[in-house]
Amino acid sequence: DANACKVTCQRFGFQMLGEWKPEFTGVTNPTVCCRKCDEAFAGEAMTKIQQVMLAEVAPTMTTQQCKTICHRFGMQTLGPKFSSI
Repeated sequence: DANACKVTCQRFGFQMLGEWKPEFTGVTNPTVCCRKCDEAFAGEAMTKIQQVMLAEVAPTMTTQQCKTICHRFGMQTLGPKFSSI
């Protein structure tokens, strides 16, 4: 989603985004990158899969706790939906 794209921009993940979508190739500024995220996801609603995944998140874990685990590269500990990340 656009938010995850912007987070990647703020962490200087331009090269990874460039491999995902060509319009990010050559971007070197987080602000410009975030604008491109808005363009790439303009008008894109949450997909059914994203809605289901959000509904199935364990209620005992807050979003912040989940993000913290991901930032520490613990995606595999979050289960099969995150293990491929």
